[in-house]
Amino acid sequence: SVALIETVPGDIIRLTLQRPTAVCCPAAEAGEFFFVCLPALSPYQWHPLSACGLTSSEEGQLVFMVKSMGEGSWSGD
Repeated sequence: SVALIETVPGDIIRLTLQRPTAVCCPAAEAGEFFFVCLPALSPYQWHPLSACGLTSSEEGQLVFMVKSMGEGSWSGD
């Protein structure tokens, strides 16, 4: 589930997700790719995103930085 969505300078979205323990191994590292589905934007599309940060296993969060590709793209909506 989405924990936080923030905009940062440079048309970038910081997307913080709760890390599902059943899906993500506890040894996951920043730079690994994850396929992410955002049903509110597109329920049938999965997008490969590279994690730029991981919080401790207690917090269990994945952080992604997504560059907006402009109007009409899923990252621009």
